[in-house]
Amino acid sequence: MTKIVAGGFAVLIAVVVSASGQNGAQPNGATILTPGYGDGAPPAYAFDITKADIDLLLKDHPGGDKQMRVVDMGKYNEGVGLIYRGPTNDKPGDPIHVLYHDFTPENYLIISGGGVLTTGGVIDQKTHSNGVPNVMNGPGGAGIAGRGAYSRKVSTGDIIIVPTGVAHGWSQITDHVTYLSFRPDPDRVLPAGWVYPTLLKNLPEQITIPQPQGPGRGRGGTQGQAPPAAGSIVSGGAPIPTPGQGAGAPPAYAFDITKAEIDMILKNDPGTDRQLRVVDMGKFNEGVGVIHRGPTNDKPGDPIRVLYHDYTPENYYILSGGGVLTTGGIIENRSGGRGGVPNVMNGPGGGGIAGRGAYSRRVSAGDIIIVPRGVAHGWSQVTDHVDYLSFRPDPDRVLPAGWVYPMLLKNLPEEVKTPQTQAPARGRGGAQGQPPPSAR
Repeated sequence: MTKIVAGGFAVLIAVVVSASGQNGAQPNGATILTPGYGDGAPPAYAFDITKADIDLLLKDHPGGDKQMRVVDMGKYNEGVGLIYRGPTNDKPGDPIHVLYHDFTPENYLIISGGGVLTTGGVIDQKTHSNGVPNVMNGPGGAGIAGRGAYSRKVSTGDIIIVPTGVAHGWSQITDHVTYLSFRPDPDRVLPAGWVYPTLLKNLPEQITIPQPQGPGRGRGGTQGQAPPAAGSIVSGGAPIPTPGQGAGAPPAYAFDITKAEIDMILKNDPGTDRQLRVVDMGKFNEGVGVIHRGPTNDKPGDPIRVLYHDYTPENYYILSGGGVLTTGGIIENRSGGRGGVPNVMNGPGGGGIAGRGAYSRRVSAGDIIIVPRGVAHGWSQVTDHVDYLSFRPDPDRVLPAGWVYPMLLKNLPEEVKTPQTQAPARGRGGAQGQPPPSAR
Protein backbone atom coordinates (compact mmCIF):
# COMPACT_ATOMS: atom_id res chain seq x y z
CA MET A 1 0.00 0.00 0.00
CA THR A 2 1.07 3.57 -0.50
CA LYS A 3 0.68 6.85 1.37
CA ILE A 4 -1.94 9.53 1.87
CA VAL A 5 -0.54 12.57 3.57
CA ALA A 6 -2.90 15.42 4.36
CA GLY A 7 -1.45 18.28 6.32
CA GLY A 8 1.06 15.97 7.93
CA PHE A 9 -1.50 13.30 8.66
CA ALA A 10 -1.80 10.06 6.76
CA VAL A 11 -4.21 7.22 7.07
CA LEU A 12 -4.46 3.55 7.74
CA ILE A 13 -7.76 2.24 8.83
CA ALA A 14 -8.16 -1.23 10.18
CA VAL A 15 -11.25 -2.75 11.65
CA VAL A 16 -10.20 -5.65 13.85
CA VAL A 17 -12.68 -8.01 15.42
CA SER A 18 -11.82 -10.51 18.09
CA ALA A 19 -12.94 -13.97 19.04
CA SER A 20 -12.12 -15.75 22.30
CA GLY A 21 -12.33 -14.95 25.95
CA GLN A 22 -14.01 -15.51 29.28
CA ASN A 23 -17.19 -14.35 30.86
CA GLY A 24 -16.64 -11.91 33.69
CA ALA A 25 -17.25 -8.48 35.17
CA GLN A 26 -16.07 -5.27 33.55
CA PRO A 27 -14.76 -2.14 35.31
CA ASN A 28 -18.02 -0.36 34.37
CA GLY A 29 -20.15 -3.22 35.68
CA ALA A 30 -20.96 -4.81 32.31
CA THR A 31 -20.79 -8.57 31.93
CA ILE A 32 -18.40 -9.90 29.31
CA LEU A 33 -20.32 -12.19 26.98
CA THR A 34 -19.06 -15.21 25.11
CA PRO A 35 -17.52 -13.84 21.87
CA GLY A 36 -19.99 -13.86 18.99
CA TYR A 37 -22.91 -14.70 21.27
CA GLY A 38 -26.20 -14.15 19.45
CA ASP A 39 -24.63 -12.91 16.23
CA GLY A 40 -23.27 -14.23 12.98
CA ALA A 41 -19.59 -14.94 12.60
CA PRO A 42 -17.52 -12.06 11.20
CA PRO A 43 -15.36 -12.48 8.11
CA ALA A 44 -12.08 -14.31 8.61
CA TYR A 45 -9.97 -11.84 6.65
CA ALA A 46 -9.23 -8.13 6.39
CA PHE A 47 -10.41 -5.67 3.75
CA ASP A 48 -8.10 -3.15 2.09
CA ILE A 49 -8.91 0.32 0.78
CA THR A 50 -5.70 1.68 -0.72
CA LYS A 51 -4.51 5.21 -1.17
CA ALA A 52 -4.85 4.61 -4.90
CA ASP A 53 -8.57 3.91 -4.36
CA ILE A 54 -9.02 7.14 -2.42
CA ASP A 55 -7.00 9.21 -4.90
CA LEU A 56 -9.06 7.78 -7.77
CA LEU A 57 -12.33 8.79 -6.13
CA LEU A 58 -11.10 12.29 -5.29
CA LYS A 59 -9.87 12.77 -8.87
CA ASP A 60 -12.71 11.22 -10.87
CA HIS A 61 -15.62 11.86 -8.47
CA PRO A 62 -14.56 15.00 -6.59
CA GLY A 63 -17.87 16.03 -5.05
CA GLY A 64 -20.22 14.89 -2.34
CA ASP A 65 -20.32 11.63 -0.40
CA LYS A 66 -18.80 8.32 -1.46
CA GLN A 67 -19.35 5.17 0.57
CA MET A 68 -16.27 3.10 -0.21
CA ARG A 69 -17.21 -0.13 1.55
CA VAL A 70 -19.82 -1.62 3.86
CA VAL A 71 -18.67 -4.75 5.70
CA ASP A 72 -20.78 -7.17 7.76
CA MET A 73 -18.73 -7.34 10.97
CA GLY A 74 -20.83 -10.05 12.62
CA LYS A 75 -22.54 -7.92 15.26
CA TYR A 76 -23.04 -4.84 13.10
CA ASN A 77 -22.28 -3.44 9.67
CA GLU A 78 -19.41 -0.99 9.20
CA GLY A 79 -19.33 1.70 6.52
CA VAL A 80 -16.20 3.61 5.51
CA GLY A 81 -16.88 6.71 3.44
CA LEU A 82 -15.03 9.59 1.81
CA ILE A 83 -16.65 13.02 1.88
CA TYR A 84 -15.79 16.27 0.11
CA ARG A 85 -17.32 19.68 0.74
CA GLY A 86 -16.50 22.73 -1.36
CA PRO A 87 -16.82 26.41 -0.37
CA THR A 88 -20.01 27.16 1.56
CA ASN A 89 -20.12 30.83 0.42
CA ASP A 90 -22.10 31.75 3.55
CA LYS A 91 -22.14 35.22 5.03
CA PRO A 92 -21.84 36.08 8.74
CA GLY A 93 -25.19 35.47 10.42
CA ASP A 94 -26.55 33.16 7.74
CA PRO A 95 -28.49 30.15 9.08
CA ILE A 96 -26.46 26.94 9.24
CA HIS A 97 -28.04 24.01 7.44
CA VAL A 98 -27.62 20.71 9.29
CA LEU A 99 -28.28 17.02 8.71
CA TYR A 100 -29.08 14.18 11.11
CA HIS A 101 -29.16 10.39 10.73
CA ASP A 102 -31.67 8.08 12.41
CA PHE A 103 -29.37 5.08 12.87
CA THR A 104 -25.78 5.68 11.80
CA PRO A 105 -23.34 7.57 14.02
CA GLU A 106 -20.21 8.94 12.40
CA ASN A 107 -16.54 9.28 13.30
CA TYR A 108 -14.98 12.05 11.24
CA LEU A 109 -11.29 12.27 10.52
CA ILE A 110 -10.32 15.43 8.65
CA ILE A 111 -7.65 14.68 6.02
CA SER A 112 -7.44 18.09 4.31
CA GLY A 113 -8.96 21.55 4.47
CA GLY A 114 -11.32 22.73 7.16
CA GLY A 115 -14.12 25.05 8.18
CA VAL A 116 -16.63 25.56 10.98
CA LEU A 117 -18.51 22.45 12.09
CA THR A 118 -21.76 22.92 14.02
CA THR A 119 -23.20 20.03 16.03
CA GLY A 120 -26.00 19.34 18.48
CA GLY A 121 -28.73 21.59 19.76
CA VAL A 122 -32.30 22.05 18.61
CA ILE A 123 -33.00 21.42 14.92
CA ASP A 124 -35.27 24.18 13.65
CA GLN A 125 -37.45 23.71 10.56
CA LYS A 126 -36.81 19.99 10.92
CA THR A 127 -37.74 17.77 8.01
CA HIS A 128 -37.35 14.04 7.46
CA SER A 129 -36.45 12.15 4.33
CA ASN A 130 -39.12 10.07 2.63
CA GLY A 131 -37.99 7.03 4.56
CA VAL A 132 -35.99 5.53 1.72
CA PRO A 133 -32.52 4.73 3.09
CA ASN A 134 -29.37 5.48 1.14
CA VAL A 135 -26.13 3.57 0.95
CA MET A 136 -24.15 6.34 2.68
CA ASN A 137 -25.91 6.78 6.01
CA GLY A 138 -29.44 5.37 5.90
CA PRO A 139 -32.60 7.39 6.65
CA GLY A 140 -32.48 10.80 8.30
CA GLY A 141 -33.37 14.40 7.71
CA ALA A 142 -32.31 18.04 7.79
CA GLY A 143 -33.02 21.46 9.24
CA ILE A 144 -31.42 24.62 10.61
CA ALA A 145 -29.07 24.75 13.62
CA GLY A 146 -30.98 26.22 16.55
CA ARG A 147 -30.70 26.80 20.27
CA GLY A 148 -27.89 24.91 22.00
CA ALA A 149 -25.87 24.15 18.88
CA TYR A 150 -22.10 24.19 19.29
CA SER A 151 -19.79 25.53 16.55
CA ARG A 152 -16.01 25.33 16.30
CA LYS A 153 -13.30 25.54 13.67
CA VAL A 154 -11.88 22.18 12.62
CA SER A 155 -8.93 21.37 10.39
CA THR A 156 -6.64 18.59 9.23
CA GLY A 157 -6.01 15.92 11.84
CA ASP A 158 -9.05 16.64 14.04
CA ILE A 159 -11.47 13.88 15.05
CA ILE A 160 -15.16 14.46 15.77
CA ILE A 161 -17.47 11.75 17.14
CA VAL A 162 -21.08 12.44 16.09
CA PRO A 163 -23.70 10.19 17.79
CA THR A 164 -26.91 9.03 16.13
CA GLY A 165 -29.49 11.80 15.71
CA VAL A 166 -27.11 14.67 16.48
CA ALA A 167 -27.32 17.59 14.06
CA HIS A 168 -24.16 18.39 12.08
CA GLY A 169 -23.45 20.96 9.40
CA TRP A 170 -20.67 22.99 7.80
CA SER A 171 -20.12 26.72 7.33
CA GLN A 172 -17.21 29.09 6.66
CA ILE A 173 -15.46 26.65 4.31
CA THR A 174 -13.32 28.98 2.23
CA ASP A 175 -11.84 26.32 -0.05
CA HIS A 176 -12.75 22.73 0.86
CA VAL A 177 -12.84 20.08 3.54
CA THR A 178 -12.20 16.39 2.83
CA TYR A 179 -12.72 13.78 5.50
CA LEU A 180 -13.19 10.10 6.16
CA SER A 181 -16.26 8.83 7.98
CA PHE A 182 -16.39 5.57 9.90
CA ARG A 183 -19.99 4.49 10.47
CA PRO A 184 -20.77 1.61 12.84
CA ASP A 185 -24.27 0.39 11.96
CA PRO A 186 -25.81 -1.85 14.66
CA ASP A 187 -29.24 -1.68 12.99
CA ARG A 188 -27.82 -2.81 9.62
CA VAL A 189 -29.49 -0.10 7.55
CA LEU A 190 -26.38 0.07 5.33
CA PRO A 191 -26.14 -2.65 2.65
CA ALA A 192 -23.47 -5.16 3.69
CA GLY A 193 -21.22 -6.05 0.77
CA TRP A 194 -21.44 -2.64 -0.91
CA VAL A 195 -18.30 -1.49 -2.72
CA TYR A 196 -18.10 1.85 -4.53
CA PRO A 197 -18.34 0.88 -8.22
CA THR A 198 -15.26 2.72 -9.46
CA LEU A 199 -12.91 1.49 -6.76
CA LEU A 200 -9.77 -0.08 -8.12
CA LYS A 201 -10.03 -3.84 -8.54
CA ASN A 202 -6.46 -4.62 -7.55
CA LEU A 203 -5.42 -5.74 -4.09
CA PRO A 204 -2.11 -4.83 -2.43
CA GLU A 205 0.74 -7.04 -3.54
CA GLN A 206 1.00 -10.03 -1.24
CA ILE A 207 4.26 -10.65 0.58
CA THR A 208 5.35 -14.21 1.39
CA ILE A 209 5.37 -14.74 5.13
CA PRO A 210 7.33 -17.38 7.05
CA GLN A 211 5.31 -20.38 8.17
CA PRO A 212 5.82 -21.81 11.66
CA GLN A 213 7.30 -25.30 11.65
CA GLY A 214 4.97 -26.77 14.23
CA PRO A 215 3.70 -30.22 13.25
CA GLY A 216 0.38 -30.32 11.50
CA ARG A 217 -0.27 -26.57 11.60
CA GLY A 218 1.15 -23.97 9.29
CA ARG A 219 4.02 -26.08 8.03
CA GLY A 220 4.44 -25.48 4.35
CA GLY A 221 0.97 -23.98 4.31
CA THR A 222 -0.35 -21.97 1.41
CA GLN A 223 -0.25 -18.21 1.44
CA GLY A 224 -3.23 -16.23 2.66
CA GLN A 225 -6.50 -15.79 0.86
CA ALA A 226 -7.17 -12.14 0.11
CA PRO A 227 -10.65 -10.70 0.64
CA PRO A 228 -12.97 -10.27 -2.34
CA ALA A 229 -11.95 -7.42 -4.64
CA ALA A 230 -14.28 -4.54 -5.31
CA GLY A 231 -17.32 -6.12 -6.90
CA SER A 232 -21.06 -6.43 -6.81
CA ILE A 233 -23.47 -4.90 -4.34
CA VAL A 234 -24.89 -7.23 -1.73
CA SER A 235 -27.86 -6.03 0.26
CA GLY A 236 -28.43 -7.25 3.78
CA GLY A 237 -32.17 -6.92 3.25
CA ALA A 238 -32.79 -6.30 6.95
CA PRO A 239 -35.93 -4.32 7.90
CA ILE A 240 -35.35 -0.81 9.17
CA PRO A 241 -36.16 -0.68 12.91
CA THR A 242 -37.49 2.24 14.90
CA PRO A 243 -34.64 4.63 15.81
CA GLY A 244 -33.26 3.93 19.27
CA GLN A 245 -35.25 0.72 19.65
CA GLY A 246 -33.91 -1.56 22.36
CA ALA A 247 -31.05 0.67 23.49
CA GLY A 248 -30.27 3.70 25.60
CA ALA A 249 -30.42 7.16 24.10
CA PRO A 250 -27.16 8.36 22.52
CA PRO A 251 -25.52 11.59 23.68
CA ALA A 252 -27.07 14.79 22.37
CA TYR A 253 -23.73 16.34 21.46
CA ALA A 254 -20.54 15.52 19.59
CA PHE A 255 -17.09 14.86 21.07
CA ASP A 256 -13.85 16.43 19.83
CA ILE A 257 -10.32 15.04 19.83
CA THR A 258 -8.07 17.70 18.36
CA LYS A 259 -4.84 17.30 16.46
CA ALA A 260 -3.17 19.31 19.25
CA GLU A 261 -4.19 16.63 21.77
CA ILE A 262 -2.91 13.81 19.57
CA ASP A 263 0.37 15.62 18.92
CA MET A 264 0.82 16.26 22.64
CA ILE A 265 0.40 12.59 23.52
CA LEU A 266 2.72 11.37 20.75
CA LYS A 267 5.36 13.86 21.92
CA ASN A 268 5.06 13.57 25.70
CA ASP A 269 3.93 9.99 26.14
CA PRO A 270 5.46 8.10 23.20
CA GLY A 271 4.65 4.58 24.42
CA THR A 272 2.59 2.03 22.55
CA ASP A 273 -1.22 2.03 22.98
CA ARG A 274 -3.19 4.97 24.37
CA GLN A 275 -6.99 5.04 24.47
CA LEU A 276 -7.99 8.68 24.06
CA ARG A 277 -11.72 8.43 24.72
CA VAL A 278 -14.48 5.87 25.20
CA VAL A 279 -17.98 7.20 24.50
CA ASP A 280 -21.33 5.53 25.23
CA MET A 281 -23.05 5.89 21.85
CA GLY A 282 -26.40 4.45 23.00
CA LYS A 283 -26.30 1.06 21.29
CA PHE A 284 -22.56 0.48 21.72
CA ASN A 285 -19.44 2.05 23.18
CA GLU A 286 -16.89 3.68 20.91
CA GLY A 287 -13.18 3.89 21.67
CA VAL A 288 -10.66 6.09 19.87
CA GLY A 289 -6.98 5.41 20.47
CA VAL A 290 -3.55 6.36 19.17
CA ILE A 291 -0.89 3.67 18.73
CA HIS A 292 2.89 3.80 18.19
CA ARG A 293 5.06 0.93 17.03
CA GLY A 294 8.84 1.28 16.83
CA PRO A 295 11.25 -0.79 14.70
CA THR A 296 10.42 -4.50 14.75
CA ASN A 297 14.07 -5.51 14.15
CA ASP A 298 12.93 -8.76 12.57
CA LYS A 299 15.04 -10.72 10.11
CA PRO A 300 13.78 -12.42 6.93
CA GLY A 301 12.09 -15.66 7.89
CA ASP A 302 11.42 -14.70 11.49
CA PRO A 303 7.96 -15.70 12.81
CA ILE A 304 5.43 -12.87 12.82
CA ARG A 305 3.82 -12.24 16.18
CA VAL A 306 0.13 -11.38 16.06
CA LEU A 307 -2.61 -10.25 18.43
CA TYR A 308 -6.35 -10.82 18.47
CA HIS A 309 -9.16 -9.19 20.44
CA ASP A 310 -12.22 -11.02 21.67
CA TYR A 311 -14.74 -8.21 21.22
CA THR A 312 -13.37 -4.92 19.95
CA PRO A 313 -12.91 -4.31 16.24
CA GLU A 314 -10.52 -1.60 15.11
CA ASN A 315 -10.37 0.98 12.34
CA TYR A 316 -6.75 2.04 11.80
CA TYR A 317 -5.80 5.39 10.36
CA ILE A 318 -2.04 5.65 9.72
CA LEU A 319 -0.62 8.98 10.74
CA SER A 320 3.00 8.30 9.71
CA GLY A 321 5.45 5.52 8.94
CA GLY A 322 4.57 2.03 7.81
CA GLY A 323 5.64 -1.60 7.52
CA VAL A 324 4.25 -5.02 6.67
CA LEU A 325 0.85 -5.81 8.18
CA THR A 326 -0.16 -9.47 8.46
CA THR A 327 -3.80 -10.40 9.04
CA GLY A 328 -5.97 -13.49 9.19
CA GLY A 329 -5.07 -17.15 8.94
CA ILE A 330 -4.40 -19.69 11.65
CA ILE A 331 -2.90 -18.43 14.92
CA GLU A 332 -0.09 -20.77 15.94
CA ASN A 333 1.10 -21.06 19.57
CA ARG A 334 -2.10 -19.31 20.53
CA SER A 335 -2.39 -17.95 24.03
CA GLY A 336 -5.09 -16.01 25.84
CA GLY A 337 -4.72 -12.68 27.54
CA ARG A 338 -3.73 -12.22 31.16
CA GLY A 339 -6.33 -14.45 32.70
CA GLY A 340 -8.99 -12.95 30.47
CA VAL A 341 -8.76 -9.64 32.33
CA PRO A 342 -9.82 -6.87 29.92
CA ASN A 343 -7.94 -3.63 29.42
CA VAL A 344 -9.10 -0.12 28.63
CA MET A 345 -7.62 -0.19 25.11
CA ASN A 346 -9.26 -3.20 23.50
CA GLY A 347 -10.69 -5.55 26.10
CA PRO A 348 -9.70 -9.21 26.47
CA GLY A 349 -7.78 -11.08 23.79
CA GLY A 350 -4.50 -12.86 23.22
CA GLY A 351 -1.59 -13.47 20.90
CA GLY A 352 0.36 -16.03 18.90
CA ILE A 353 2.29 -16.55 15.67
CA ALA A 354 0.91 -15.99 12.15
CA GLY A 355 0.30 -19.36 10.52
CA ARG A 356 -1.21 -20.93 7.45
CA GLY A 357 -3.59 -18.71 5.50
CA ALA A 358 -2.26 -15.40 6.83
CA TYR A 359 -2.10 -12.52 4.35
CA SER A 360 0.79 -10.01 4.44
CA ARG A 361 1.12 -6.77 2.53
CA ARG A 362 3.16 -3.60 2.81
CA VAL A 363 1.16 -0.66 4.13
CA SER A 364 2.04 2.99 4.57
CA ALA A 365 0.46 6.31 5.39
CA GLY A 366 -2.84 6.70 3.58
CA ASP A 367 -4.02 3.10 3.32
CA ILE A 368 -7.22 1.78 4.87
CA ILE A 369 -7.76 -1.75 6.12
CA ILE A 370 -10.89 -3.30 7.64
CA VAL A 371 -10.12 -6.33 9.81
CA PRO A 372 -13.09 -8.18 11.36
CA ARG A 373 -13.38 -9.67 14.85
CA GLY A 374 -11.12 -12.54 15.82
CA VAL A 375 -8.78 -11.87 12.92
CA ALA A 376 -5.08 -11.97 13.79
CA HIS A 377 -3.07 -8.83 13.09
CA GLY A 378 0.62 -8.10 13.53
CA TRP A 379 3.46 -5.93 12.30
CA SER A 380 6.85 -6.78 10.79
CA GLN A 381 9.48 -5.00 8.70
CA VAL A 382 8.81 -1.70 10.49
CA THR A 383 12.15 -0.02 9.86
CA ASP A 384 11.51 3.20 11.80
CA HIS A 385 7.99 3.48 13.19
CA VAL A 386 4.30 3.38 12.45
CA ASP A 387 1.80 5.68 14.21
CA TYR A 388 -1.91 5.23 13.70
CA LEU A 389 -5.33 6.01 15.10
CA SER A 390 -7.76 3.23 15.98
CA PHE A 391 -11.54 3.58 16.02
CA ARG A 392 -13.11 0.72 18.02
CA PRO A 393 -16.87 0.12 17.97
CA ASP A 394 -17.72 -1.98 21.03
CA PRO A 395 -21.19 -3.59 20.89
CA ASP A 396 -20.46 -5.74 23.97
CA ARG A 397 -19.39 -2.70 26.02
CA VAL A 398 -16.17 -4.22 27.31
CA LEU A 399 -14.51 -0.78 27.11
CA PRO A 400 -15.25 1.57 30.03
CA ALA A 401 -17.63 4.30 28.84
CA GLY A 402 -16.53 7.75 29.96
CA TRP A 403 -12.81 6.98 29.89
CA VAL A 404 -10.58 9.92 28.90
CA TYR A 405 -6.80 9.58 28.64
CA PRO A 406 -5.36 11.45 31.65
CA MET A 407 -2.87 13.50 29.64
CA LEU A 408 -5.42 14.87 27.18
CA LEU A 409 -5.51 18.65 26.95
CA LYS A 410 -8.19 20.15 29.14
CA ASN A 411 -9.27 22.81 26.67
CA LEU A 412 -12.07 22.40 24.17
CA PRO A 413 -11.93 23.91 20.69
CA GLU A 414 -12.74 27.62 20.83
CA GLU A 415 -16.46 28.04 20.26
CA VAL A 416 -17.62 30.02 17.24
CA LYS A 417 -20.96 31.81 17.59
CA THR A 418 -23.76 29.84 15.97
CA PRO A 419 -26.37 32.01 14.20
CA GLN A 420 -29.77 31.61 15.84
CA THR A 421 -32.89 31.19 13.74
CA GLN A 422 -35.71 33.64 14.30
CA ALA A 423 -38.47 31.07 14.63
CA PRO A 424 -40.68 31.91 17.63
CA ALA A 425 -40.24 29.89 20.82
CA ARG A 426 -37.22 27.92 19.64
CA GLY A 427 -33.76 29.04 18.74
CA ARG A 428 -34.57 32.75 18.95
CA GLY A 429 -31.92 34.56 20.88
CA GLY A 430 -30.94 31.28 22.50
CA ALA A 431 -27.70 30.86 24.39
CA GLN A 432 -24.73 29.45 22.63
CA GLY A 433 -24.21 25.71 22.63
CA GLN A 434 -23.09 23.66 25.59
CA PRO A 435 -19.95 21.72 24.66
CA PRO A 436 -19.52 18.09 25.71
CA PRO A 437 -17.75 17.37 29.01
CA SER A 438 -14.08 18.36 28.85
CA ALA A 439 -11.25 15.90 29.29
CA ARG A 440 -11.37 15.55 33.05
